[in-house]
Amino acid sequence: MKASHIFLFFGAAAASYAAFKNKDQLRTHVTETKSQVKNVKESSQRIQDNLAIIQAEKDHLLDLSSDLKYQFQKFDQELKARTQEITAIWQKNKPTDENL
Repeated sequence: MKASHIFLFFGAAAASYAAFKNKDQLRTHVTETKSQVKNVKESSQRIQDNLAIIQAEKDHLLDLSSDLKYQFQKFDQELKARTQEITAIWQKNKPTDENL
């Protein structure tokens, strides 16, 4: 056998021993990592769901916004018309100095 093969064998043996010696810590770490990956996937799915809801609400709000814009325009037109009517009536019935 070559020296490189012997070094590889001893290196693999040392790594195996270290893994066996720390198997409880490794198991805990693997379990925690799996749990974190699961949580990240669940969070990602919730975020995607929330984004879909936000998009749907955004479309709804845009519809409401255009409706309100139309309502305000109609209100403004009606307000101007009534203001002109009130001003015309007031001007017609305006007291003069002769009536005082």
